[in-house]
Amino acid sequence: MTPRFSIDPGEVSATASIWRSQEHAVRAIRFDQAADLPVSSSRVATALRATASPAALAMTVIAARLESITLFVNGFRGRVLDEEAAAARALDRENGPA
Repeated sequence: MTPRFSIDPGEVSATASIWRSQEHAVRAIRFDQAADLPVSSSRVATALRATASPAALAMTVIAARLESITLFVNGFRGRVLDEEAAAARALDRENGPA
């Protein structure tokens, strides 16, 4: 019989790694140069300078959420492994020595 639901800890670890890598990618985004654009009458340059600080803050918030997701996924993996081990022990006790 094929199980209807299974969790592969390796897949969960791979998923957590993807979230972590995306967190690092977001944290690497920089807006420093936009804030340092020379003063000009260009509306585009003015808009870029004005958005540098809010954009940097947004990236910080997004990165923190990605980090939280990573921690949650890793915690989920740990619970799955713990519950799997507990179920195996219970089955061993129930079935007795082979």
